[in-house]
Amino acid sequence: MEAAWDHKLYFPTRVVTKHSGDEVMVEGLREMFRAEKKYSSKYFEKIADLEDMMDHSNQYPVLTKLKEFMWDGMLSWLKAEGIQGEFGVQTHVFPNYGKKGAYVPAHNHQAQVSGVYYVDIPDVNEKQDLFVQEDTKRYWALDPGVLILHDPRGNASLAELSEKNYVKFFPRPGMGIIFPSYLWHSVTPHQSEKDRISIAFNFTIISKEERGMAVEPLKL
Repeated sequence: MEAAWDHKLYFPTRVVTKHSGDEVMVEGLREMFRAEKKYSSKYFEKIADLEDMMDHSNQYPVLTKLKEFMWDGMLSWLKAEGIQGEFGVQTHVFPNYGKKGAYVPAHNHQAQVSGVYYVDIPDVNEKQDLFVQEDTKRYWALDPGVLILHDPRGNASLAELSEKNYVKFFPRPGMGIIFPSYLWHSVTPHQSEKDRISIAFNFTIISKEERGMAVEPLKL
């Protein structure tokens, strides 16, 4: 039986994760990044979110397989949130290719559900917990290449006496994470000579009445 997506509530905000357990898919994605040199160029880093990787799915069928995996995570998140009805979904997929010193400042996305799939993470410590939520001192600790999810409640850092107004996610290659698009998140600089490679997903969910554009149907 296939493992389910793991659900956690922080702040409280639902975050779900799952390891694909598919080394063939991971290696296929690595081969794609090796072949597509533009993804690793310094110029492309500035416009990466304008790319839709699904435009290349005929050339790289592994992208369709990856989309199916992350779509399953989106469904798991929506069902757990009690979302019901008929919708259309627009899926936007773009690369995040980070060389030594690369980081991503805090931001969110114009969608409803977002996610990240990790292809290569340098210097993974398998003994490290996936999620860390401690005090402010740990927030400022120099943990390289981690995803930080920030408390979406306004001024939570002033009111949250437990100081747990963030959570750090220490990803592994082959793992996906899904969260609401409004959730502010950032990535700390990584200091390895190896590249940090991930693929971002934005799922824009449109009501049945607004389905005038090209979308995929979704019924919950």
